[in-house]
Amino acid sequence: MDNTFQLNDVDLGDDSLTADPTPGSSVSASTECTPNEHVNLISLVVVESGAGAGAGAGAEGGAGLKCNWCKMLFSIGKSSITSTLSRHLTACMKFVEVNSLKKQKTLSFEPSDDIDGLGTLTNFTFNEKKVRELAAHMVLLHEYPFNMMEHELFNKFMRACTPYWKKISRATVKSDCIATYNIEKKKLKTLLSGIDRVNITTDMWASSQRVSYMVVTCHFVDSNWLLQKRILNFCNVPPPHSGVVIAEALRNSFIEWGILDKVFIITVDNASANATAIDILRDDIELKGSLPIGGLMFHVRCCAHITNLLVQAGLLEIGDIIDSVRQGIKYIVASERRLNLFSDIAKRLDLGCNKLILDVPTRWNSTYLMLKTTIRFKEVFPRYHRVERAFLWVVSPEQWDKVENVNQVLVVFNDVTNVVSGSDYPTSNLFLPEVWRMKAIVILSLRIGMSI
Repeated sequence: MDNTFQLNDVDLGDDSLTADPTPGSSVSASTECTPNEHVNLISLVVVESGAGAGAGAGAEGGAGLKCNWCKMLFSIGKSSITSTLSRHLTACMKFVEVNSLKKQKTLSFEPSDDIDGLGTLTNFTFNEKKVRELAAHMVLLHEYPFNMMEHELFNKFMRACTPYWKKISRATVKSDCIATYNIEKKKLKTLLSGIDRVNITTDMWASSQRVSYMVVTCHFVDSNWLLQKRILNFCNVPPPHSGVVIAEALRNSFIEWGILDKVFIITVDNASANATAIDILRDDIELKGSLPIGGLMFHVRCCAHITNLLVQAGLLEIGDIIDSVRQGIKYIVASERRLNLFSDIAKRLDLGCNKLILDVPTRWNSTYLMLKTTIRFKEVFPRYHRVERAFLWVVSPEQWDKVENVNQVLVVFNDVTNVVSGSDYPTSNLFLPEVWRMKAIVILSLRIGMSI
């Protein structure tokens, strides 16, 4: 219990706290208020022994001074303490924040996200809480390391932007990122609670460290009839990746987000373990009677993945040619001297200096782009071989004809894959005409006798 008195009842031996600021002098936070307002800044209190306080106040009990804003305590020394109190009021963030509202405002232009691009003119107020919130969003969005906030030049830059900037430690930004995630997760749960049906897409892959991950993505139509997509989970799934393990991981994710009885369709690739997992989930959800049309549309196979399997099988017919092109590009791009020599020959033939593209063998669309780019330089490779005898991967004119024929088919398959892989628009009404396009180009190729 502490007895509080107003500051004007106490003689501090100095009137600097209540004096008007001298014209032309530097103005601190403590001199921004009028003399009458200073009365409410500091209170005289009786501190109990052992209560503890700042600046050594109240260590043995007795009288002390308390800041009415941050509640920090100060001891009353033999000499005047007004300088200490003035410095504290300058650094007291609560006092500075409230006192800044009485100053002349700094105008700030806030851009708008509207189509017309018109912004709004507002009064600027430094908000440390908002700054930390935006810093967490920045780290999450751009995948910055947490220690980025401690970088020396970054903090110099921020202090140049505003004198109110306070350095944010890596531990602080980490906790802010976790808090931001929890806030956004709560918002998404609230949004999903008002949705009747959701569709799920999921896939698994291994990182370069041989760690297996599963991603679960939710698609739904909101109350404004806008198609929405949200990543619900991105988690490690230890082996074995059997159907039972995959089904358990998906079930746990659905329960966590409260959508187990709202799932309408799950789209997966053609792996047998996925088929087993979907069958297990269908049986579990069907017991609750929440599957529309008896679960006939519960399992949907990914059209893009089926297309990938088709193309990979077709590319085996010219696998030796693709290997020659791939190895030739690897040889050329492995050395700056070789690449410069190749570019010089291409320039002499007026073929420009486009870069060669090396594909990822497991991604057929990257193989298509590699072949598409390399065809432009088919006259360069034999000339390059004449000056670089170690280059052994020369494709014959007949083989280039096969590559061009294959590319005429692949360009359609690539367009179809891009269409059915879209996530910003519905694709269920598009995939059938696109599949028909692929069938039509294959039939046409057979009729005109394209040699592959």
